[in-house]
Amino acid sequence: RRGSIIFSSRMPSPPLSTGFQSTYQLFECLGAGAAGTVFRARHAALNRQVALKLLKVQAGTNAAKRFDEEARTLAMLSHPRIPKIYDYGWDSETPYIAMEFIGGGSLRGQMVDKGVYSPAAAVGIALSLLEGLGYVHKQGLLHRDIKPENVLVDADGALFLADFGLAFSTFEERTQLTELGHMVGTVRYMSPELFGLGTYTEKSDLYAVGVILFEMLIGRRPFVAKPVSALVEEVIHRPPPAPTSIDPAIPLDVERVCLRCLDKRADHRYASARVLAE
Repeated sequence: RRGSIIFSSRMPSPPLSTGFQSTYQLFECLGAGAAGTVFRARHAALNRQVALKLLKVQAGTNAAKRFDEEARTLAMLSHPRIPKIYDYGWDSETPYIAMEFIGGGSLRGQMVDKGVYSPAAAVGIALSLLEGLGYVHKQGLLHRDIKPENVLVDADGALFLADFGLAFSTFEERTQLTELGHMVGTVRYMSPELFGLGTYTEKSDLYAVGVILFEMLIGRRPFVAKPVSALVEEVIHRPPPAPTSIDPAIPLDVERVCLRCLDKRADHRYASARVLAE
């Protein structure tokens, strides 16, 4: 125990000031990666439980700028499918975001436990995801990292679209990085056009929804080759398998929706999240 912060032996020890520690009481680590760590925490004065995201970067770096962008993005969004942001700032050299705590884990955790979903359940989850994604797109934003790890599930089963660290405005001019190892997004859920000179659009986010839908229906992603170079080759050139070729019980209309989302030609996918949901 350090100040009011409680650590387990497996938690990283962020360099936080005494003042910050008196504001936030940290409990278990909810997730950790190369860029940062998320804790379940409590705002002492408000007695409010939060998810506290701490970034392991130096001020002025690209990663720090992306963290700032995520905070500003979340702050401007207000929707039942998107976690609320309560606080944002820097403690000494550590940037942080305090967000609404969603206590049920991620869709990835649920998928690991459940395996294969019924078509009705898979479609229901996809529709919930599209509800939040459609709102994001309507605000002129692209998520750019749709995957089960970034979909949170509360204790009642409601879904929340999270982790906007890669989101950006459709009105901004940015360079799409496509060199292997420097791509924007998660390769397993990226659409074919992103491995060339294509532009990330709403339809790229919808492709990722199609990958998740396929994964829920079948229990694996449509493309699973290794290493990454082989996976990229499959995504670009190999047609996705028809879900009914693996499970004939899947309704044909569900298969048609899934395969249209996964079409390698962006202009052949659904025009928007709203159109797809309908």
